[in-house]
Parts: sequence; structure tokens; C-alpha cells
Amino acid sequence: LELAGRLTHEARYGAPGLALLQVAPRRGACSHPLVAGARCLQVREVRYDKQGLAVGPPGEWQLMYEDIEGFKHTEGERNVVRVKRFTRNPVPADASATLYVLDLVVESQVVAR
Repeated sequence: LELAGRLTHEARYGAPGLALLQVAPRRGACSHPLVAGARCLQVREVRYDKQGLAVGPPGEWQLMYEDIEGFKHTEGERNVVRVKRFTRNPVPADASATLYVLDLVVESQVVAR
């Protein structure tokens, strides 16, 4: 038996910020220099008050070129997720400066086509 330690994201990048993201039920076409016909997550920020009620309109839909670590997207399912948002330093050449890690699935809903 051999045990090996691994740094947590907090140890590597420092304290994260938290964000609530709504993930669209379908991936969107995106241009990726290494993947022909790439399909990316479509996300937008949402806000809730202390009672769990939506506050204000959601943000604009944006393509996310990397997946959310720990989150498995299912086509046809809309999700609201709480993510930890880390700033990578140094930034890998083939990755975004921001790393998103799933903290909690807040809501899931199957959406008809």
C-alpha cells in the first residue's frame, strides 16, 4: 500500500470566490483551436436572497470553454450550481485563468426540447 498526498485547490490557488451559475440544458457550438466541432457549456450568473428567491435578472449567457470540475452535464437538464472560482497562477498555456470547481448542485430540472 502506497499513499501519496495531493494539494487541494485552496492550497494551490488560495481562497476561492463563490458563484451561482445556471447551466443551460444544451451545450452551444464554440470555436476551440484544438477540437473541431466543439460544444461548450452555456452558463450565466444568477443571484438569490437569504430566503432563496431569485434577485434581479440573470446575467447574459456565456460559453464556458472548460468544464466545471466535478460536474457532469446531462443534455436536456438545466442546473443551478454553486461553484468555487479559483484564479490560477501560473496559468497553464492550454487553460483559462479561472478554474471552476463544483461545490453544490442547487437545482436540477429536465427541460423538454
